[in-house]
Amino acid sequence: MVLQAFANACKRVLRANDTLALWGGEEFLLLMPQTRAADAELIVNRILEHVNTTAFQFDGAPVMITFSAGVAERDPAETMGQAVMRADRAMYTAKTAGRNRVMREPQAV
Repeated sequence: MVLQAFANACKRVLRANDTLALWGGEEFLLLMPQTRAADAELIVNRILEHVNTTAFQFDGAPVMITFSAGVAERDPAETMGQAVMRADRAMYTAKTAGRNRVMREPQAV
C-alpha cells in the first residue's frame, strides 16, 4: 500500500512523457526522456517535496513516507544498464548522506 501511495503521489508531479516503474522489491526507476541531469534533479526534488508534504494514512493512522533518489543522465556512449548503475550509486550515496534526499551522479566519462 505504501508503494502504491508513493507511486500515485509521484504521478501528480511527473510530466506526460515520464515513465515510473517499480524496479526490484522497493525501488522505482524513473525514465525522463530528453531531460538533462540538472533538470531531472529539480523534478525529483519536487517529487520529494510533494511526498514529504502529503498526508498519507494507513488504517486511519498518519504515515510519513520518505525516499532517497539517485539521478544520472545517460550518455549516448553507455548502455541503459550502465546509466541505471550510476543512478543506483547516487541513490546509495543519498542514503549514506542521511536519507530522504536526491543526489546526482556525475556524467559518465
